[in-house]
Amino acid sequence: MELDELSLGGARFVRDPDLAAVAVPADGDAPSAALWVTQKPRLAVVRTAEVGEPAVAPVYRSEPGGVLAVPTGRVFVRFAGDTAEGVGDAILRDAGYRAEEKPSWAPHSAWVTALRGGAFEALARLPLLRARSEVELAEPELLRPSAKR
Repeated sequence: MELDELSLGGARFVRDPDLAAVAVPADGDAPSAALWVTQKPRLAVVRTAEVGEPAVAPVYRSEPGGVLAVPTGRVFVRFAGDTAEGVGDAILRDAGYRAEEKPSWAPHSAWVTALRGGAFEALARLPLLRARSEVELAEPELLRPSAKR
């Protein structure tokens, strides 16, 4: 089961049970009822009553403000500086994740994805990562609409 609430860098996001994100084919159009369409990955936010295909991610709203946010299924993980790389990989595996990218600008960190299940599974497994003493940070990547200036 995915998380009903997320806290990221001081911001709070609450799951909106009336909305879901569905995949948009690369060569296809978004559903006409889409409230918002992300570009990478291509996802459409629609009302759950209008979902004709399986949802690939839940949808959240920021509090306060109500800005939409969709988890991509990627999680940014930072390990304590004294955590050996092999130990970090084992922790990820045990929690049901795999490293997708290890950015050179962030030592002891990785973008990870769930071994199975996409965004829903990545969110459900967050508490397993956060419970490990070697993990300093584990936050899901959220897409949000561009702010208008």
